[in-house]
Amino acid sequence: MLVLGLDMAVGPGRAMAQRLLGTDVSAYQTSINWTTVKNGGVVFAWSKATEGSGWYSTYLGGQESGAAGVGILIGAYHFARPSSNPNITGASSADTEAAYFWSYASSYVKADGAHLVPMLDWEDTGATVAAGFTAATMSAWVNEWCYAVSNYA
Repeated sequence: MLVLGLDMAVGPGRAMAQRLLGTDVSAYQTSINWTTVKNGGVVFAWSKATEGSGWYSTYLGGQESGAAGVGILIGAYHFARPSSNPNITGASSADTEAAYFWSYASSYVKADGAHLVPMLDWEDTGATVAAGFTAATMSAWVNEWCYAVSNYA
């Protein structure tokens, strides 16, 4: 996935929007040449740290140090599995997944100007309206995960 952000470049008499180029990486990218990535224009990246409440990436540390080593802003992300943990709080919940993420990725959350805030990736195709996930419950789940992670930080 390619992630785009906006930045403002100020020139004589007018400001022009410029797109910052970013990416996400996971265990599917086992060997990354971060210098090549940076030379391709990427300035920020997120690395998949955890998924659900039982999977973690053994590549997070290397991806984090590789990106940071060439000056790419880096952050850790969690791949949400609300269909496996459908509750907002308590057992099998957004809180469960937030605690799992934090237990593994907390050392990669740094306020040093070289790291990004944690990110939540929501792609769970099992979290449907038919399964009880309305827009309101999805929003509540995401808000709870974010709230819990921010409280750990």
